Amino acid sequence: MTVAAGRPRVRAGWADALARGFVALLAIAAIGQVLAFLAWVVADTGASASAAARLGWMYFGAFHHVAIELDVSDLDLVAPGAAPGSTSLSIGMALLSVTAVAVLLLFRAGRRVADRAGGSARARVLLGAAVAPSYALPAFVVALLVDVTTPLRVGSFATGELHVALSPWQALVFPFAIAAASGAAGGFRSAFGAEGRSEDVRRIAAASAGALRMLVAGLGLSFAGLFVVGVVQPDEPVALLTPSTARYFDTVFDRPAAGLAILGHHLAAAPNEALWTFVPAMGACDGVRGSASRDLVCYSRFPILLETTVPALEGLAVPTPFGPVIFRRAPAGYLAFLLVPVAATLLGGRLTGRRFGATRRERALVGVTAGAMFALLIGVIAVLSSITIGYGAAFGGDGSAGWIVVGPNVVTGTLCALAWGCAGGALGAVTSDRPRRSPA
Repeated sequence: MTVAAGRPRVRAGWADALARGFVALLAIAAIGQVLAFLAWVVADTGASASAAARLGWMYFGAFHHVAIELDVSDLDLVAPGAAPGSTSLSIGMALLSVTAVAVLLLFRAGRRVADRAGGSARARVLLGAAVAPSYALPAFVVALLVDVTTPLRVGSFATGELHVALSPWQALVFPFAIAAASGAAGGFRSAFGAEGRSEDVRRIAAASAGALRMLVAGLGLSFAGLFVVGVVQPDEPVALLTPSTARYFDTVFDRPAAGLAILGHHLAAAPNEALWTFVPAMGACDGVRGSASRDLVCYSRFPILLETTVPALEGLAVPTPFGPVIFRRAPAGYLAFLLVPVAATLLGGRLTGRRFGATRRERALVGVTAGAMFALLIGVIAVLSSITIGYGAAFGGDGSAGWIVVGPNVVTGTLCALAWGCAGGALGAVTSDRPRRSPA
């Protein structure tokens, strides 16, 4: 194909990319509406259908870690001498099951656009990323229109006006970044599937496949491990972390309709839960960072539920809805979770080695590359899975503000993933079957 002949197809590819990006937006928005109307029917709060539809768009934001901002202005405390003030709360998180669906739809859209347009690997990647504007810009515009303002009364203590909205800049930046990265990956996959692919493209594609297998295997094994722990310890709080025990279903489905909604939201956040298990399994910690910092779950600091308050531990125990909790080293049985990163990285390395490298050295290098990509994926998903909370209050002339992030430690989690990924990826690759060279 000549350059002149290829240009019309590339220009047509941009229009195709914009159309496919918008279709992906509609699909993910529809999932948000389903969840919102399910909650609306179950909760029976008396809110209008239009309010439920606006809530559905809040869900769309939650699929992309867009913060939901709650501001209470003209807050009047019903107390002698109390000055009027205001409070604000910002909560950002991502329900990663639906985020994964969005990534898959955008990946497929980018790949199909690139397949139809053809061209070099760079052109295909750019065309794949072109799904982002039609996915993110309409989301941003709608986010500006779905804010909710309503009078607020807290018993007989306070009155004010509650304003709920999505963070405007996050409503643009986060969906755009997710769409551009997913579509570009689809475009690159198209380049790998094209005839005449270069050695570099084959190497990166093999490493990418290995990194993705490491991630999927690690998350799957981590969730399965939680499932098993819940079965083994049905009377512990861990039994409520997965739908694996009679206690879980008795607790959640005490009200069947509400239980269905809770289970749906739980499944939407299942990858978050899996990653929060996978990162400690690799040796890092889940915890709180920001205005307050503390490690909560790792091998060296593990929450132990006390059946009764122990006088000798009074002052050390932390009260929780399940009872007092102290922090000790993880019980020996939980060290079995070390098998999760071992198995995940070896499986990913073996896949990488089977796809590229005629010599052990080549396979080891591409296995290390897969490990580095795996660490990058862990870092990105750790950010998305975390719960970001910002807060502030002002009364009279006094005010305070702060922020915390609850979730995996992104820095140490990424470094641990890099160590596991490079070691396991290289070992798995060099012990894999030698790949067959594709014909020139």
